[in-house]
Amino acid sequence: MTRIALLLAAVAGCAAPPPEAPIRDVRPDRVQRGESIVVEAATGRGRGFQPGAEATVLFDGQFRRPGGKIERLKVERPGRVLSRTRILVDADLAAERALGRADFVGVVSVKQGETILSSSPRVPFELEFFPPSLRSATFGAVAWLGERRLEDWLGLDV
Repeated sequence: MTRIALLLAAVAGCAAPPPEAPIRDVRPDRVQRGESIVVEAATGRGRGFQPGAEATVLFDGQFRRPGGKIERLKVERPGRVLSRTRILVDADLAAERALGRADFVGVVSVKQGETILSSSPRVPFELEFFPPSLRSATFGAVAWLGERRLEDWLGLDV
């Protein structure tokens, strides 16, 4: 009986590793307005993005909002394909409005036409969207005061 158990353990240990997920990396972990979110695909076996084609990046998972409220959402953002392995998503005002200030845990997918490439749901990405910072306070001040008033207050002549 012991020999059979050892044989089964050896066979299980020799099994091929699971295939790599088509989406292998998303950076940065902390996203601020004015930055770009980089989505990278695994290479090989004809996988990857189609340069020149439109791309939509989907953030599908839990968004923990300030105060602890958790929402299950799917948020789509347009992406720019740089190469077969890299897409950029602008972290601009529209992205901040769509994603909001939140800690995200979930799957990131890229849709091009009928093709969808996704990260592994077994290893979800953890991202922090638009956390409080001096940079976000500056954007808030510009929005509240208006660009011209802020320049005057700072003594800038642009």
